[in-house]
Order: sequence, then C-alpha cells, then structure tokens
Amino acid sequence: MIIDFHGHLFTEWKGMKGMSPEEIIHDMDENGVIRTVVFTLNGFWGDFRKANDDLIKLTEQYRDRLIPFCTVHPNEIDKSIAEITRCKNDFGIKGIKFHPWLQGFSVVSDEMLMIAEHADRLGMILVFHDGTPPYCEPLQIANLAYHFPNLKIVLGHGGLKDYYIESILAVKKHKNIYIGTNFSAPALERLCKELNGSRILFGSDIGFGAFSLKYNLDIIHSLSISKQQKENILFGNSFSLLEN
Repeated sequence: MIIDFHGHLFTEWKGMKGMSPEEIIHDMDENGVIRTVVFTLNGFWGDFRKANDDLIKLTEQYRDRLIPFCTVHPNEIDKSIAEITRCKNDFGIKGIKFHPWLQGFSVVSDEMLMIAEHADRLGMILVFHDGTPPYCEPLQIANLAYHFPNLKIVLGHGGLKDYYIESILAVKKHKNIYIGTNFSAPALERLCKELNGSRILFGSDIGFGAFSLKYNLDIIHSLSISKQQKENILFGNSFSLLEN
C-alpha cells in the first residue's frame, strides 16, 4: 500500500489544465496508491476561501481516496484564522499548504507565527513548498518547529536541489519536522541512512500529468535501502501522521 502526500487538484491554473479527480484516482490505482493528499493552486492568489471550497467540492465524492488540504494567506491574518477554523470544524480538513515563494510572504513573520499557533491548537499539519529562495529555505521553516514543538510540519520538497542539506539539518534537529521525497535519489539515500527511514513521506507532485507518480515511485524503488525503510516512506510514516 502507498500513500502519496503531495498532489495537486485543479481544473485550470494559468492556462494549464489539471488532471480530474477521476484521472488522478485512475493513476493511483495503476500504481498501488490508496490515498493522495491534494492541494489547491488557485488558492495561492486571490480568494483562497473560494479556492478551498472548489477543492472540497472536487474531492467530496472521493474523500476515501483524496484528502484535501486547505490554504490561506498570512497577509490576510484575520480572514486566514477564520478560514482555518472553518475548514477544520466544518469539513474535517487535516492540514494547510503554503507556497511562500509564490504567495510572497516570509515564514518568520508575526502573521505566520499566529497561523502556526492556531493550527497547533487545532491539531493541523502545515505543509510548505521549500527549496526556493528567498522565502522557502528549510531552516527558515524550521523556525516554526522551534516555536511550536508539537506542531507537525512537512518540508514538501526536501529543499529541492540546492537546499537538501539544510532540509536534512532541519529534520534531524526538530522531531516535529517531516520531509517529502521530491528531491534527488542520492540525497534521499543519505537522508534515509541518517533518519533510518523515519519521518520521510512519499510525494509525487501528481496533478500536472500522469508521468510524475510512476517516475517518483521508481526513484523510491531504486534506492539502496531496506525493504522496511521503503515501506515506511511509501505508507507507514504518512499513515501515522494523518491518523494521529
């Protein structure tokens, strides 16, 4: 069994057509994925409440397979706090996705700290696009883990190509930081050895095309790590995070 912790579900974004829920689920079935966490894209600009409602509507028939995470913008702090509460209490949303580079905010701002504190109280997970300077460096995001040691934080891309060393330092220092697998195989192997496969979450970035899921699964299967570590990455770690 496999859980994909990083997917995108949208009908259209900047002229690009997204995969439908049915297309994503078909690709999941083809590759043994039982559940995928999905994020909005249009919510990073403009009316994030509407974008969250659109995502909730797209997934409402498939909540056993597609797990929607909402988004908000720290620059609209009062609206964001209200929206997080609505998504959690009215729809059972488990987490919030942020893209500080596209959204143009600092993860060390007072507003982001307020959102993190509120999410911590509600028991929600924070997922960040990371690895794109100037706002998405892993050690900047790790500042939130320092202030809120019980808040579960996911580095969605493991620092990408240029910041994966930072991501390894962040996840080793803070027990409440998890790391996605959207980065190179050599870096993943190093991370697996240092963490023994714990707190690493498989993510494919599915939603832009069917190729990404199989491609990223092939990377995991190619790693020179134990079978148990692969099982933890592909299922166990994500299951524990979502269910606790």
